[in-house]
Amino acid sequence: WGNATSKTGCQPCSCNGHADVSLGSCDVNGTCFCIHNTEGESCESCVEDYFGDPRNNGTCYKRCDVRTFFTNSYAGAIGDYPMPVESKLTMKTVRKDTLKGNSTHCLFIISPSPTVLAEHADLGPITYAINVTGDLQCGKNAVYVYDGIPEFISADESLGSRELGVYCGKNERQTMSVFATLGVATIFVEGDQLENYGVEFKCSYRAMACKVGCSENQVCRHDGLCVCKRGFFGPDCLTPKCPNDCAAELDQGRCQHGLCICKRGYTGADCTERASPHLPDLQLISDSSLALPDPSLSMSWRQVYFLPPHIEGMGPSPRAGHTLTACAGELSELAFLYGGYSPQEGVHDDVWRLNMTDRSWKRIRPRGERLSPGGRYYHSAAYVHLEKMIYVFGGFAHQQEGDFVQPTKSIWKFNILSYVWTKATYPPDWMPALVGHSLTTVGPTLLVVIGGFSVNHSFNDKVFEYNTSRAVMAWTEVKHRQMSGTWPQGLYGHSAVYDQFTDTIYLYGGYFQKSQRFVLSNAMFLYEVRQRKWSMPDIDNLMTYANIEARAFHASVHLGDFMAIIGGMSTGQLGQDLLLYRFGCKDYIKVNLKGFGQLSQATSALGLAAVAHDDAVYIFGGFD
Repeated sequence: WGNATSKTGCQPCSCNGHADVSLGSCDVNGTCFCIHNTEGESCESCVEDYFGDPRNNGTCYKRCDVRTFFTNSYAGAIGDYPMPVESKLTMKTVRKDTLKGNSTHCLFIISPSPTVLAEHADLGPITYAINVTGDLQCGKNAVYVYDGIPEFISADESLGSRELGVYCGKNERQTMSVFATLGVATIFVEGDQLENYGVEFKCSYRAMACKVGCSENQVCRHDGLCVCKRGFFGPDCLTPKCPNDCAAELDQGRCQHGLCICKRGYTGADCTERASPHLPDLQLISDSSLALPDPSLSMSWRQVYFLPPHIEGMGPSPRAGHTLTACAGELSELAFLYGGYSPQEGVHDDVWRLNMTDRSWKRIRPRGERLSPGGRYYHSAAYVHLEKMIYVFGGFAHQQEGDFVQPTKSIWKFNILSYVWTKATYPPDWMPALVGHSLTTVGPTLLVVIGGFSVNHSFNDKVFEYNTSRAVMAWTEVKHRQMSGTWPQGLYGHSAVYDQFTDTIYLYGGYFQKSQRFVLSNAMFLYEVRQRKWSMPDIDNLMTYANIEARAFHASVHLGDFMAIIGGMSTGQLGQDLLLYRFGCKDYIKVNLKGFGQLSQATSALGLAAVAHDDAVYIFGGFD
């Protein structure tokens, strides 16, 4: 803009990246032709009903309304921020007349078609990056994302829908992506408008279609979809496959399914960094989400019996509430993953083998699948080396009749050599169906069940023993009169590890009963198995103990002289630090993992699973 014949000459349009290029970006006076819901001389402000900071290529977000429909929409941004004080006062005066309890905050339905009810088979998936930037307090506020239109909005079941994700928490750096492939997406925000004004979230969406332009690392395919260029993969095509060839020429790493597997002493995305011998090191060795979107996965993973090799090698599909069970002895390099739950695929019944020596996954197809436990989650599993068997007990089990889940008390065993499931001794009538309990191997043939929740008996405060060598009368209930010490009056969502030198099971966290109510715990309980004696450690530093986060549905492993506690739900947020409990010293060490960036999210998830091998901990899954 400007006068080419003047001293100042022509000046570039300054529009903060929001100019309509088709109109020339700005007029002769330098006033911008603004797009992206911006306004102002330089597109420095958001238009009415939008918020954000559009300066320097920033974004304006459509603020929550009761319900909003976006049609012909291929890209956009929505969100909300806390209500101002004057609005809070106004809303309190109209509580009885217009609002009831936990009222819906807002609803968005998005479609790249002229109508949200049209057929969209020719349209590509829409990627939603959900950026939780404020306080979405779990239990009070949440953002739900659906592929399609859920039944609670439309009674027409023919429309189809599936829940892609539910987001809450306080992690300001948390960015998650999900895929809506039905051509319509629904975003439902739930919060208490009267008693909690901290609903704050931002969500951007973009259709992966050539019509709106492919990103830098994408190319337009013949069917009009954007796909990753050669050498890149992942939901956003931003992840390079094996950068710098993983420093293979220097013998520092190797390429495996697009990721660098570093040799001992090296780390980083390309294995070029020296690992510190004194600090923890986080490395990504598999991530099946990087395989999406993939044309070979046109259906749910649980429906694909034979996965393409390049995808199977990337490991199990995302899930939580599964088990990851390490073997022992000459098979100590192996671990087996079973079950779990994901909003996208429901209850899982697949089995995967992890080789911790070469860090590779293999999907196991059990023989005689007609006889199997089916899908389940928040169950427990333990390995009995004498029998080469993994025992699986309890959990929410998928019921074939009616397609629903309910707690079970059945116990199954899986032969890790023949890959055959066998139903073990059926539990007696007095044995409760449990979820969220622990199952611990003690000695060659004894399994110990502690805690858990039962529909009929509430929180379980009993201890049960299962002897794998018995064909009958395998179950034993340890009566209260047979135990000594102070045991937890109900424990649920805790973790347990066994120390063979002291014959003690260490149980950390979970929910436990206290003064007629259940609270999130940071307590450590000790159970001496042979003596059936309960105790709590005398923590030398009470101040340190008071600063330890209470957690539930976390993971724990026995790592040398430590019990390593990873992830889980803490008070109002996910567990951020790695906790190390020293058996001999009876104290805790906190290890801050935030310096590892996005990789640290792997250690701050709910319903994750972990195993230890040599001096390394392998962590998989969970809701983050």
